[in-house]
Amino acid sequence: CGLLAGTGHINGDIAVTRMEPSANLADVSRSDRFEIDPEMRFRLMREIGEFDRLERDQVDPGQEHIVGHYHSHPDHPARPSATDLEMAFEPDLLWLIVAIAGGVVGETTVHRLDNTGRAFEKIPFRAMTGQEP
Repeated sequence: CGLLAGTGHINGDIAVTRMEPSANLADVSRSDRFEIDPEMRFRLMREIGEFDRLERDQVDPGQEHIVGHYHSHPDHPARPSATDLEMAFEPDLLWLIVAIAGGVVGETTVHRLDNTGRAFEKIPFRAMTGQEP
């Protein structure tokens, strides 16, 4: 599991610029729960100037900020679980979920809380290399 940092664009697109890994600090059943290390999150927030952004209560176009988190679903589909929904308390963050079946990486999906905050909606994404425009 870990955090996604990136930039937003006027057209609504989000470009993920880094994936910052975190130890899973969940104290129960790590196979179906994750908890991001708060020390890692604060370090990342300092690195990218997130605290300054929060003080201004705005994101400048092109400014890197935390845009989501990622985690795997071992031997389960790449869709949000009931546990994911219970743990979703930041409505603007993306949830990138990777299915792992028998130790092999499978489907990857991206979701965001809908306007009600009671369900996830799948959103389209495109994986790019550093060489693509």
